[in-house]
Amino acid sequence: MSRGTAAMKTNPARRALIAIAAIAAIALSACTEGPAGLFASIASETPTNTNMTKAIKNSSQSFVVRLGSTSTYYAGIGTLWKKADTDNRWTQADTSGVSSSTIFAGSAAVIGPDMYVAFFDSATGNGLGVWSYNGTIWSHVDPGFPAAGRDLRTLLVANGKLFAVTANTRTLTTEIADYSIHHLLGTTFEDTLIDSNPTISEQPTSMAFSGGLYWFTAGDLILNGATETSFTAIGTEPPSGSAYSGVSANGADIYISSRTGYLYHYNAGWLTAGPFNDSKGKAYSLSTPTYIAGSNVLVVGTNRIPTSSTPTVDGYLEFDMTQPFATMTPTVDHGIISNANNFDTSLTGRSVSATPLIDLGGGDFKLFALTNNYGLWSNTYDSAEAAWQLWVRE
Repeated sequence: MSRGTAAMKTNPARRALIAIAAIAAIALSACTEGPAGLFASIASETPTNTNMTKAIKNSSQSFVVRLGSTSTYYAGIGTLWKKADTDNRWTQADTSGVSSSTIFAGSAAVIGPDMYVAFFDSATGNGLGVWSYNGTIWSHVDPGFPAAGRDLRTLLVANGKLFAVTANTRTLTTEIADYSIHHLLGTTFEDTLIDSNPTISEQPTSMAFSGGLYWFTAGDLILNGATETSFTAIGTEPPSGSAYSGVSANGADIYISSRTGYLYHYNAGWLTAGPFNDSKGKAYSLSTPTYIAGSNVLVVGTNRIPTSSTPTVDGYLEFDMTQPFATMTPTVDHGIISNANNFDTSLTGRSVSATPLIDLGGGDFKLFALTNNYGLWSNTYDSAEAAWQLWVRE
C-alpha cells in the first residue's frame, strides 16, 4: 500500500477534500477549449473585456487611424467611430458636416494634422467623396472627384502622400473592371500613369514606401515608382508570386503577403517563405504584413478573403525575424507580443483582416487587430515596462 493510499484511508476529512478538488478539476477541464488548456479558462477570466464597447463587440472594421493633433483614434465600423486617449469607450463621431444621412466610412489616412476619409451613403451606396478633418471642421477634398464614370474604392497613404483608387462604374454592358490610381496634389486629385496607361485590370489594395520608391500590391501585380505621377509593374516578381494581398516596409526591406499563404521579402533580391498552412495543409489567406522593428517581429493576419473559397483562419501568424527568412516558421505560442493563454482567449480561430501599428511616441506603440464580425482588439507596447500588455477588446 502506498503512502498516499494509506493517508487517504486513515483521514476521512482529507479524502473528502481531495474528492471535491478532483470534481472541480474535471469540471474545469470539461469547460476548457483551445490549445492553452486549463490556463485558457483562467485567462478568460482576466479583464480582456473590461473597457469593451458593447455596440461594436461583434463588428467588422474597415480601418483604424489616430489623429495625433487631437489624441483621438478613429475607426470605420460601418459609420465613423472615435475614442480619445481619455475615453474608456468608443462613440460615434459627428459627421453632420459631411452629410445628414447615415454614412459609411470606407477607408482613411492621416497626414500631419489632417485625417482623410472616403465616405459613402449607407442607403444608396453612392460615394460621397473624400473629406478631410482637422479635429474641428470637415472639408470636401476636390468635390469634382472622382470624375463621372468612376467610383471611389479606397484611400492609401505612404511617405506623407495621399493616393485614391477608383474603378470604372460597371453596368450590364460594362462587365470588365479597370482601376486607376490618383495622387493628391494640393487640393486636387491628379491621375497617375501605370505602365504609361491610366488604368490597370487589378485593384491596388496596399502601398508602402522604401528606398525612394513607392510600392503597391494589385492582385497579381506588384507596382513601384519613384514619383507620385508614374508607376510600373515590376519586371521580375517573386517565385511562386501571385494574388498579392499587401505590402509593408521597414527601412530598405519590403515585405509582401499573398492570398495563397506565401510571404516575400525584397532587398536587392527576392526571398520567399511558405506556403503557411493550417494543421490540415490548407493555405492561409494572409493580410498585409506588419513589421514591428522594436520587437523584431512580423505579424500577419489570416482572413476569409476570397469568400468564395473560404480560406482557413487562425487569428494571426507571428514570426521571429531573427530567423532566416526563407526557412522561418511561425511562433507556436505567439509569445513575442502575446502568449498562448491570451491568444487563445482573444483571436485564435478568428479572421483578422489587418493589423495596423500606430506609433504613440516615446517608444510606445499600439497594435490593432481588425476582425471579421468579432470586434476590434488592441495590444499596447509600454516602453517603461519594455513589454506588450496583451490583447484586449476595444
